[in-house]
Amino acid sequence: MDAGHTYPPFDTQATQKGYHSVFSSAETPGLIPDFFVFRTSVTTERPEDVRAFIAAFFEAQEWMLANSGEANALIAEATGQKPEDISFEGIKLFNAADNAATFTQGESTSSIFFTTQLYVDFYILTGRLSAAPDLNQLLDDSFLPK
Repeated sequence: MDAGHTYPPFDTQATQKGYHSVFSSAETPGLIPDFFVFRTSVTTERPEDVRAFIAAFFEAQEWMLANSGEANALIAEATGQKPEDISFEGIKLFNAADNAATFTQGESTSSIFFTTQLYVDFYILTGRLSAAPDLNQLLDDSFLPK
């Protein structure tokens, strides 16, 4: 294999074995966002469940950040890693306010609309998409806590 993709702690382990980093997402902040994706039927028929799920995520995130030792032990147990190998270094975990801020329009990777449009353009160029989706229907901030 000529190149691969990884993340902490595996990137550090690879570097220690003599592998070299070619590119880091730190060079393009905001370009690799994570999403919660729900079927339209779920958001339409069960919007309060979606809101509760998202609120629970932010509550768990707050707990994790306030209790990193215990959280790392739980994550390590679930993933088969050592607690000391669990790290969020270099990762920007967006809280509810951070998430809300990404829903602004703009020509920067701090805008989820801008970032998603970059992906749409790439997928159209490579033939993975035949037409662009309506981003206003695809990206919905109405489920974020207010």
